[in-house]
Amino acid sequence: PMADLVNKVLPEHEGEEGSHGAGGLQREEEFSPRNSPVKVVCDALASMGTSGGCTGTPDELRRSLAATRSGKVYRIVLTGGPCSGKSTALSQIADHFRSLPNWNVYMVPEAATVLFQGGVAWDEMNDDQKYSFQLNIFRTMMTLEDTFVEMAHLSSDKTTNKMVLCDRGVMDGSAYVSADEFGKMLQDLGVSSVDNVKDNRYDLVVHLVTAAEGREEFYAGRENNAIRSEEAEKARQVDKLTLNAWMGHPHLTFIDNRTLFKEKVMRAVEAICKRVNVPTPSSSVVKRKFLVSACKDEWVLADGTPVRYRECSCLYTYLEDVDGLQQRVRQRSTPGGMYVYTHIVRRRGESGSHERYTESAHTIGRREYETLVQLQLEGHDQVRLKKRSFLYKQSYFQLAVFEDTPLMLLETYDDTDREIELPADILTVVKEVTKLSEYSMVNIAKKFAS
Repeated sequence: PMADLVNKVLPEHEGEEGSHGAGGLQREEEFSPRNSPVKVVCDALASMGTSGGCTGTPDELRRSLAATRSGKVYRIVLTGGPCSGKSTALSQIADHFRSLPNWNVYMVPEAATVLFQGGVAWDEMNDDQKYSFQLNIFRTMMTLEDTFVEMAHLSSDKTTNKMVLCDRGVMDGSAYVSADEFGKMLQDLGVSSVDNVKDNRYDLVVHLVTAAEGREEFYAGRENNAIRSEEAEKARQVDKLTLNAWMGHPHLTFIDNRTLFKEKVMRAVEAICKRVNVPTPSSSVVKRKFLVSACKDEWVLADGTPVRYRECSCLYTYLEDVDGLQQRVRQRSTPGGMYVYTHIVRRRGESGSHERYTESAHTIGRREYETLVQLQLEGHDQVRLKKRSFLYKQSYFQLAVFEDTPLMLLETYDDTDREIELPADILTVVKEVTKLSEYSMVNIAKKFAS
């Protein structure tokens, strides 16, 4: 029932306060609101008697919002290094969701490829021209994305879910320019923080690893694609830079090359299915947890290579159960001062318990978050922790360090029966606790309360 509160309208309406909705709509000074989804739906709410269009009690908002739109719009990015299978995966993902009832799919083309195919000659540019061209790639990408998202919101079919599939996202460009150049470009685009084009713009980021990493025999270099100029070693470097750019996004899925390409694509499909709460083609990939007893102060591998990580702070609050749903909200803050709020719901699975595979999550605005935390579940404390996201030997991990108890859990998404190479260089791992209920977040919150 509370899920209606987290549709796009209210987070988007918060643009007046300088935040972005999960659909990536710009703040009012960056985006003309005259015909925007925000105005259209808020006007509809106002016409139904809701004061101001986007205010009222939770029940009033829920009823009004349900009357105007029950379908959701998801903005999902496929990224990765050169020759990662991204184009084929995009096509197959689109086909899969178009075959499902109540789904429409929009595909955003890769902005750089569109411009290069139009006749732009990179090698003939001077430095100023290259900067201007990169800036226009970002501008074109954001305009294309926002156009498709707005068209999805304005669709006459309000009951159908919409997916906007993006061939790369804004953060991809940082792999091709220096950090200073990227920061200046964001300023020139009127973007105040990297977080505005990363954490709160996209609902899910799927990173497909280049074939040059682990499947070199399938890597296609310059001879097979005039647009792709990177050779294998450079492709690996670009892949790592791209992944590092997205590191720390609240919903980042890492798809490596340990399987054949067909299975690689299906793993991407499965990740998206779980994010948007539809049945998955398979269920072999799960969130695995490992108990950690110690963490080194300096994250350096045995060969002296430093391990890069992104850190954020999270605050989890469990809510009153409604109609058998297990609900919680998460406040996630980055070192740059960006706050992202998420409403997470689990339904009862075949076992009768609230299984992870039934989980759905949706980004909400600050006001919705503040309303929902007032419904905190009795007998459960809030859980505060810091999360470090990092890559270790082609596996993506998150280390959760709990603030109110001496507990550390290492998390990764992987096949249930695959042996994982754990980061023993920097962490002391005691055992796997994936199936131990005492290490579930809801039980940890209950322990704090007792």
